[in-house]
Amino acid sequence: MSRLQHELYIEQRSLDQYDAVDFFDFCGFSSDQRQNAVFIWKTIILPEVLQRDSAQHKRLITTWSHSKRARQKYWNDKQKKEERDAQLDDHIEHIRDDTIKQTQLVSGSITRDVGERLKAISPSSSVGSDTWKHGSHSTISLKSNSASIPASVDNGEYLVSVHVHFLNNE
Repeated sequence: MSRLQHELYIEQRSLDQYDAVDFFDFCGFSSDQRQNAVFIWKTIILPEVLQRDSAQHKRLITTWSHSKRARQKYWNDKQKKEERDAQLDDHIEHIRDDTIKQTQLVSGSITRDVGERLKAISPSSSVGSDTWKHGSHSTISLKSNSASIPASVDNGEYLVSVHVHFLNNE
């Protein structure tokens, strides 16, 4: 059974290391879990300390009163960081989506252009285009009796490559 974060904190910190802000950070509480974090500190951590060492318990109670500003700064900084991370994630997702769309357009244009050139070389051959397959690697290919032209898009790096292979017609 996996251990809860506050259990790991109790296990890994000595009583003289206990600190509310350190506890919140150690457990990885998000800013919207602030009330839950304070509740766990007051109902689990402090009673645990009281059972083991009343002097340390008194220190933590006194520290709590004097560290209000530090706790507020911690939670405000945490919330600002989460908001920045969310904005950055949205921005990255937008750029990723836009890049994929642009890559698809470029790849489609290259594929059409190569297909038209193949038709000009061999007007009797039929040229068809496969559809996009979404995934980590997508391929569009044109095939005719005389050539195969894959246009590959690697979604990790957004590279487009076109290879023309002339095959023997037998």
